[in-house]
Amino acid sequence: MTADLGELLSSFQHSAFRLETLDRYTIPGEEAWLEAFRCDGSIPDLTPETYPWLKLVADATAAGRVVQRIHIVGQPPSEYVRWELGMYRLLAAAGEDIRIADRGRHPELGDLGPDFWLFDGAIAVVMRYDPEGRYLGAEVADDVAPYLAQRGLALSRSVSLGAFLATAGMR
Repeated sequence: MTADLGELLSSFQHSAFRLETLDRYTIPGEEAWLEAFRCDGSIPDLTPETYPWLKLVADATAAGRVVQRIHIVGQPPSEYVRWELGMYRLLAAAGEDIRIADRGRHPELGDLGPDFWLFDGAIAVVMRYDPEGRYLGAEVADDVAPYLAQRGLALSRSVSLGAFLATAGMR
């Protein structure tokens, strides 16, 4: 069944968890930001008023709900991941719990995926991307158990964004 991510993101009661496994996502609207990062290392100056995801995170965490993601990254991080780590600082400041797992240190993480969302630990939504990281759609999984197990493994092998940035010399 096709998933309505907008509805799920606006209606979860306790937690929204995202597993990211790709080294590059091709998202419309990010091209200019990525190009600016290439040129001078800059990250856009976004606020909840100008970037809807920040507002969603800020509103959810203010209401006591948890928004969490783990990105499994390779070493060295791709250019896109380095840019995204900068963006993650904005998301963390809005209240998102962001964790990073190093695929090289934990080869067992290479078997995780595809990317997914878990809502309230009860609904798993599988994300589909093409080889260039373009979003193709999302489907509700029939069985949530494999995604709960993947979340558990990723959590056990991940570190906080701050700890990752410090050890990678990216603070």
